[in-house]
Amino acid sequence: MNKDENIATYFLRIDQIVNAIEALGEPMESKVVFQKVLRSLPMRFDAKVLVLEEREDFEKLGMDELHGIFTANEMRIE
Repeated sequence: MNKDENIATYFLRIDQIVNAIEALGEPMESKVVFQKVLRSLPMRFDAKVLVLEEREDFEKLGMDELHGIFTANEMRIE
């Protein structure tokens, strides 16, 4: 994620990248994408990532839920 990029733009870019990779015939597991997104977020989201990882339903979270959680968090931060 770029320093000047917001969550909505970042998730849109991730979706475009995943779609492009899958269009080339390489399936992407949502779990792998999910983990890569969490690792690529800047330090300002570290506290939220830690809280998410401690949730009981962490393994069941989807990209849409993750997008919503980080959008709400970004709005609170700003």
